[in-house]
Amino acid sequence: RPAKYGASFEVVNPVSKGLVGTAAAASIEDCTDAIEAAARAFQMWQFSTTAKRRAIFEKACALLQTAEYEKKMITALQDEVGANPHAAAFNWRITVAFASAALAALGQLTTESCTLAFDPSAHISIERKPLGVILSCCPWNLPGGLSVLATFYPIIFGNTVVLKPSEYAPRSQAFVLDVLQAAGLPNGVLNLIPMSRDSLPQLIPHIIAHCSIRKVVFVGSGRVGRIVAMEAAKHLKPCFLELGGKAPAIVLDDIVDVNKVAKDIVSGSFWQSGQACIATEQVIVQRGVSEALLASICCMAKDFKFIDPLISAGAVSNFLGMVEEAKNAGAEVLLSDFKGEGLVVGAHIMKDVRPGMRLWDEKSFGPVIPIMVVDTVEEAIEMANASDHSLMAAIWTADADVAKKVATQLRSTYVNINGSTIFCEPTHPIASAGSGASGFGEFDVREFTYKRITVTHSN
Repeated sequence: RPAKYGASFEVVNPVSKGLVGTAAAASIEDCTDAIEAAARAFQMWQFSTTAKRRAIFEKACALLQTAEYEKKMITALQDEVGANPHAAAFNWRITVAFASAALAALGQLTTESCTLAFDPSAHISIERKPLGVILSCCPWNLPGGLSVLATFYPIIFGNTVVLKPSEYAPRSQAFVLDVLQAAGLPNGVLNLIPMSRDSLPQLIPHIIAHCSIRKVVFVGSGRVGRIVAMEAAKHLKPCFLELGGKAPAIVLDDIVDVNKVAKDIVSGSFWQSGQACIATEQVIVQRGVSEALLASICCMAKDFKFIDPLISAGAVSNFLGMVEEAKNAGAEVLLSDFKGEGLVVGAHIMKDVRPGMRLWDEKSFGPVIPIMVVDTVEEAIEMANASDHSLMAAIWTADADVAKKVATQLRSTYVNINGSTIFCEPTHPIASAGSGASGFGEFDVREFTYKRITVTHSN
């Protein structure tokens, strides 16, 4: 429906600067209506059978795989965020994969029965019960896949959802509502409320404070994630936070194919111009192979064709500021290329970047490879763990035993041995290792349900 007061905001393509559409800009009243609709729907949906949910989500998964929805998603991504064809197609594929994984997770809803050790004459039943209304906020850089994770999982476990899409990509995320409605999801179970950027500081606290909101799911930047978490803490409401990473790639002296490693590092760093939470953002290389590896990385980076824009002028300014700060603090510039049109930025390779520099400590969301040369494996592990992020890591070595030993010491949810950081198994979506700048939470039944224990006592 239109916004109550008819307000809207424009969505502009970051490459052409052309208007690609307008979206309704929700008011406080619109947000309240969406929450109340979700709360009413929850009274019914929480008791829906597993068979009914499975039928709806099986149909939704089938629809997502059709040429119609593939075209819808790819077109929306190219229009709204300037995604290149490869990145747009990947987003569609990972969206389909995440949807199928969420459907499979329905099997996590089980009931346990047993007798009590304290009172053997009593009987206990343990069930997972839904929380209620969930607020889900998703970013623009993987809009399809992340929107599916933030809606399918809560709903399939019996919750209802209010989804706040990115102001940069509302159409790229509205498809979730479209496909679930087409699959037969009852009205009110999922509610979409686009918001203008200026209204967010007023509307998000209003939604979180509402008595019907039981949990907040936020996927995005660490800066905004902290604000959301503090707002939720005022009302003692739990959060699921996925706040990005600073994925380190450790390269040891014994690698056999330097060019293969360099290729995976370059593609892992520059995929979608570095605008991915699992992009390679730290390269920690042993001294013995550093000269050859750096030469190969620079050679490949010079020829890398950048066609994905950074999302905004502010993003470009922040990225280049981080590069300049590192340079002024002593980092060596091996390659610095600002060639491009508009928001398209070229490759940046920086050596001797170290902790204390923003380029080492914070997510840059730009096409840069920060490099540190170390002497020992122990130093490499120490530097990889010095980061406050914990989503993704990689280790490159010819020695399988060393690889496994290093992997066990890295504080990261995923560790890729001889593979790029741009990897995620859909049945185990990206999640933080438990704390710090990457957030906390997992997409599984425990995240979106509570444990209901019913004890039947004997007479």
